[in-house]
Amino acid sequence: METQKNKAPFKEIPGFFAGALILFIFLNIFTISFIFTPKTELVEGMVSDKTIKSPRTVYFKSITKTEEAQAKAAEKVEKVYKFDPSIEVQQKSKTEEVFKKIDTIREANPQDKASQIASAYNLNLSDEISSYIGEMGVEDWQMIKSEVLKVLTELQEKEKIRNDEKFPSESIEKKIPGQFTEKNRTAIKELVSSLLISNYIFSKNETDKEAEKTKAETEPVSLLLAKDEVIVNSGKVIDKLDLEKLEAVGLKTREFFNPKTFGIITFSLIVVLMAVFYFKYFFVPPQSVTPFSRLKAFYIFLTFFLLTVLGFQVLAPLKPIMAYVIPVAASVLLVSILISSEVAVFSAIIISSFLGVISGSLELSVIYLITSLVGVYSIKFVNRLEDIFRIGIFLAAFNFFVATTFHLIAGSFSPRTISVLLGAASIYGLGSVVLIIGTLLFWGNVFKITTILELLELENPNQSLLKDLSLKAPGTYHHSILVSNLAEKAAQSIGANTFLVRVGAFYHDIGKTINPSYFIENQKRYNIHDKLKDPEKSASLIKDHVLGGVELAKKEKLPKEIIHFIESHHGTSEVFYFLSKAKEQKLDIDLSKFHYEGPLPQTREAAILMLADSIEAKARSEPHLTGDSIKELVFEVVDSKLKTGQLDKSELTLKEIGTLKGSFIDVLRTMYHKRIEYPDVKK
Repeated sequence: METQKNKAPFKEIPGFFAGALILFIFLNIFTISFIFTPKTELVEGMVSDKTIKSPRTVYFKSITKTEEAQAKAAEKVEKVYKFDPSIEVQQKSKTEEVFKKIDTIREANPQDKASQIASAYNLNLSDEISSYIGEMGVEDWQMIKSEVLKVLTELQEKEKIRNDEKFPSESIEKKIPGQFTEKNRTAIKELVSSLLISNYIFSKNETDKEAEKTKAETEPVSLLLAKDEVIVNSGKVIDKLDLEKLEAVGLKTREFFNPKTFGIITFSLIVVLMAVFYFKYFFVPPQSVTPFSRLKAFYIFLTFFLLTVLGFQVLAPLKPIMAYVIPVAASVLLVSILISSEVAVFSAIIISSFLGVISGSLELSVIYLITSLVGVYSIKFVNRLEDIFRIGIFLAAFNFFVATTFHLIAGSFSPRTISVLLGAASIYGLGSVVLIIGTLLFWGNVFKITTILELLELENPNQSLLKDLSLKAPGTYHHSILVSNLAEKAAQSIGANTFLVRVGAFYHDIGKTINPSYFIENQKRYNIHDKLKDPEKSASLIKDHVLGGVELAKKEKLPKEIIHFIESHHGTSEVFYFLSKAKEQKLDIDLSKFHYEGPLPQTREAAILMLADSIEAKARSEPHLTGDSIKELVFEVVDSKLKTGQLDKSELTLKEIGTLKGSFIDVLRTMYHKRIEYPDVKK
């Protein structure tokens, strides 16, 4: 027996080796295919002497096309101008100085008065207007000066006058009142145009910064090369884009192992070895009535790891934002549901690390890791279908916060970035939920594991077995509900599977629907066993509800976990009441006829149900229950099960049993608390 046990682990070695080989080859399939692809010696500027086609279909980010897109985006960036608030004062000062100079010329009345006015401070005035200003009367000149100053002030206050653009004369004309003569209007317009100082100064540094920011926000351009698509035609001069395409399909480099290739292969080997060692030597299979080997857990992990990597390799190159959308957390959460949260944490670390390495993005690695860990923690509290949707909200929120943090650090943050990241995060959360709910039943069937969706379906009171139980054996149905309340609270107290216990409690007595009147809780007028007067026969009828329940469960194809609740909820304990009757009648007793056939509970959940069932039945038989008597009752039942070995295979610890006792006592005290006496209603 011991030799067989020692040899058992070695039976799994071929399975682990095969899985490790599959994982290693798949993770490096693109790298390996590149290594053995014939290369070309073409460089930029050479003329291709043959037509070259793509040996495979690939998506890749094009640096050349991305740079072109960035250049086009930068060209569209508007110039940045800085407002100079001191210009308004300078404008007034300059105008007054020019007018003072013109006034001096007018008073001196030189022969070349018109030319001196035109050249004063390099005024750009026509000869006609210069002569007109020199000859006009004092009153008209004062009116012109006043209006020019007024127009200049208004322009400085309301207009953007850029230093690298000519200010439109039409805008000046609109500011001049209509009561002026045409010549006066022209004089005002030319003076304003000549005196106007720019208040918005072009900033090359700020404009360059905006251009660089726009370039950084420009999405990288990804190209699709289909298999057998022509990359270079014979006679074509090779350019940068051609070289990019050749490199993307593995035709450019002649190095058998370049550093990047060697790094990816080495890291893949590390990942494979970590996975094998973890599942072979560190993973503890969860307690279950169905066989759950280390090898099975390894292949479940392998399946979701490979599917995630495949999805990433196919979708991520399509557009940069796709990497933020791919629901990596869904794979990790499925592992958590199908195996355990501990394995899910290991999966989150491995998957996020590997995707981070092949994408060269620490940001993506952190997003995948944090969202996956948040999901693994949240999945523990799922008891209803809507709880899974709540997890989707958490995943979206953490995806957005982590991505936003990295963009803030990188300095590439803008309102557009917020909207894009928020949309991507929402799709990430929703996509994860849809994948989990949409595929969970499929994976449960593939790996023969009972999933939460199956339990949700079984919990429905309209299920045929539960419907029959409520109609044919209403007393038993009520008992099952009370047992489920006791068992669920107890399971919660020690961290057992509360949902599984609750559903198991609903079904544990379905065998009583076959002959409901044989059981006291369903009897209305008399006890049928009083008429039988045969304790052995009565015991047999009572025991049959276990076998009958198992048959019904198998007929309805209930999960093995639920069937185990049915077959083990009495273990191998005595049918105590009828054994006592047989002893009273001093009959020849065959003890095997008064013991259930088992098996014993194999899991903590099954053991909890056994205790809850016995405690609820015992409590119902007591006419008066007090706080102290409830405590005595619970200790009596639990200690009895311990002494008779009913819990030996359940893996419950003494500490957990003590916790269960406290939970049962608390729930029973709330169920059987004393009510106040209501006064009689006097008519």
